[in-house]
Amino acid sequence: MNKELDSLVNQLIESGIRYEEAVSQFERRFIEKVLDESSGNESRAAKVLGIHRNTLSRKIEDLKLNDRLGRRKRSSRQTAFGVWQEFFPPGHVPGTTPSRQCASADPSQTPR
Repeated sequence: MNKELDSLVNQLIESGIRYEEAVSQFERRFIEKVLDESSGNESRAAKVLGIHRNTLSRKIEDLKLNDRLGRRKRSSRQTAFGVWQEFFPPGHVPGTTPSRQCASADPSQTPR
């Protein structure tokens, strides 16, 4: 393995690849491979990589691997806000029971 790594490092140097780019590409490919082998399961992949699942999720976002994994990029804040809106639609008055009716529904159709 050391000979292969030395050969790769020599190729990178000869090609004029900078350190940051080499590390970034290695990290990207390493994470992609482990995610592929774990069928996209981030918890399993994080365990194999020896990092926390949240760290892996952040790296996936930073490396823009979301598209490759077929996932939409969503921050936890957006997710929480979406859940909040589901239960408390716009126009909800605090202290009252939220309606399961869609906020954009016709008010004349409100059950009595």
